[in-house]
Amino acid sequence: MKKIILCVVAWMLSSSVLADSTLKLICDVDITNTYSSGNEEKFRETVQVDIEQIGKMMMVSTDGQNISISISNHKNNPSDQVVDTSDSNKFQIYYATSRDGEQRSREIKIDRNTGNIFYQLNAKMSVKLLGSCKRVDMTKKLF
Repeated sequence: MKKIILCVVAWMLSSSVLADSTLKLICDVDITNTYSSGNEEKFRETVQVDIEQIGKMMMVSTDGQNISISISNHKNNPSDQVVDTSDSNKFQIYYATSRDGEQRSREIKIDRNTGNIFYQLNAKMSVKLLGSCKRVDMTKKLF
């Protein structure tokens, strides 16, 4: 247990020191949650999206009032499927997993030229997010 804690602490320290790049976006998004019953909920909100790259590992995350995204191009289990087609024009990750008989897939795509963002989660409940993002200039303070 101590080894696990030490590894997590070391990773946290190294990620803050060795982070190749961190990008923050502010995105106006439309979110549609579709339940297995067929019922839908629709929301509109502004969320902050964080994209962090450490070496070859990329993580995209956000926490909104009605959406929470956490996706990485790093496999959590050997049986997971990860496809990272990111390039200089887009961030794009597809991640599929199967746990306890439940199949689950997630995909995010952020176009670096237009700022368009797309996210989809397919599981018992499906989630679709569409929107538009602007980069937060980390060198300038608002106040």
